[in-house]
Amino acid sequence: MGSLSLPHARNTLLLSIMALFLFSGLNAFAADPFVEVDGRVVIEAENYESKANTGVRDWYIFPRSSSPTPDPDGAHTSGAGNGKYVEALPDTRVTHEDPLQENVNFFATGNNAPRMNYPVKINSAGRYYIRARSIWTGTEDNGVHFGYDGQWPTSGSSAQWCGDWNLWQWSGNRRTDAEHCGIYNALYLDLSAGEHTIMVAMREDGFELDRFILTKDSSYFPSGIGPDESARTTGDDTSTTPPGELDSRFAETTLITGVEYYTDRDYQLTNVPTWYEGMETIITPNDDRNRTDSSDYLSFTMPYDGTVYVAYDSRAISVPTWLNDFLDTGDTILTSLSTQPSLKIYSKDYDAGDIINFGANKAPGFTGSVVSNYIVFYGNGTSSPVTCTLDGDFNTTSMIVGVSYYTDRSYTITGGIPDWMLGRTLIQTPNDEKYDNSASGYIKFTTPVSWWVYVLFDSRSASVPDWLNGWERYTRYGDIQTSLSTQPSMKLYRKMFDAGQCVNLGGNYGPGSSSEYRSNYAVVYGK
Repeated sequence: MGSLSLPHARNTLLLSIMALFLFSGLNAFAADPFVEVDGRVVIEAENYESKANTGVRDWYIFPRSSSPTPDPDGAHTSGAGNGKYVEALPDTRVTHEDPLQENVNFFATGNNAPRMNYPVKINSAGRYYIRARSIWTGTEDNGVHFGYDGQWPTSGSSAQWCGDWNLWQWSGNRRTDAEHCGIYNALYLDLSAGEHTIMVAMREDGFELDRFILTKDSSYFPSGIGPDESARTTGDDTSTTPPGELDSRFAETTLITGVEYYTDRDYQLTNVPTWYEGMETIITPNDDRNRTDSSDYLSFTMPYDGTVYVAYDSRAISVPTWLNDFLDTGDTILTSLSTQPSLKIYSKDYDAGDIINFGANKAPGFTGSVVSNYIVFYGNGTSSPVTCTLDGDFNTTSMIVGVSYYTDRSYTITGGIPDWMLGRTLIQTPNDEKYDNSASGYIKFTTPVSWWVYVLFDSRSASVPDWLNGWERYTRYGDIQTSLSTQPSMKLYRKMFDAGQCVNLGGNYGPGSSSEYRSNYAVVYGK
């Protein structure tokens, strides 16, 4: 993992995690077994517990900034599950004409071959057929061995791929002397009930593995990326961490653009809204993404009066029930995970000393498919170092009938103001800046109270800028009327902000907006 910016003395846990990487030589993922359910186990190849027999060749997780050479066919992250896969490198035997070096670039069996180990828990004994997903660019890069508990049965050896090159594809074939493309359903492991270690060993260097499945259904064959990775037994464990104390599998850091947001992945946050930057953050293991605990998954004590935010994968159709009383802020965080559109931000206020108790990522109430784990951050409205003051181009006045809503025009508000909005603060804007197309930073100010902020937007607009997409189109009291004869009215959009929070708005013609003629918008806030 790259370095993280940690608040005060909270780097102890993360340093321990980093030390595990440095001194063990193994991949520091959770050791809890993947659980077989209904005769099936699904495992991402990069989520091995440990490796063995590395030296002449090793397994490397992609994407990566550097890897041993030669690697003639380059990286293939596009199309891989979670955008990750593993490859046995270096790759010196690409074609049949290249020299074959026994136990260097080719291993006839899994014995002494570079291997990855995956703990599993089998609830139902029986024959488990292997389905594995690979991509290959040559006839000498398309084979691998499967075994378990130190055994390499013939039925698990020489998994083979044939067909189109340069495409991620599933195979369930085992190569034989008579059938070089392999025999379907001849690739399997006979497993008893209980815990086992599934082993994947190199047969040919340059082999790339995305994920694999053990299934008791001999007729089952996945398509596309296939089903979600199986859950681990951590979901059944009873935590010994006292209530309100953060469990050791989580880590604390500071919310900034570029920070790695899981303890077991190197994905980064690529666009954090400025008003959240600098907040204290709890990052989680993405290996926990399939857990279903309704509570007691993540717990900590709120150190001050403030707001807790949960950043949750936007691919979810519905969020867990434990998030139901949180407010959808409409804000998002972008990430480096190519398959993840964004993390949606939900908020809730807490008092100093409150024990925060959250359920797991796929707790009851969740619906959807592939969803990465959530993260948590919190603040008291004073943690952001970003300057957030209203620019001198704008004026503030009271929202009343007859008030001018531009600094450089005499147009006035003529009606439609709800009684409760009268007397609130109106930010007057220059109509000469109506063509401003900035995505953010056009208007910035700090809200004095926790309440709604309203944007009054020209009703001639067919679509609003992207920065307004997360705001509610508020129609309960109708639109605001003006004296501008060519302007039918001003539409109301609203969004809740916390006291001390920075409101950061883009331009009238910011990215995503329609192009018809319209006047500039204005803003109302206060309580």
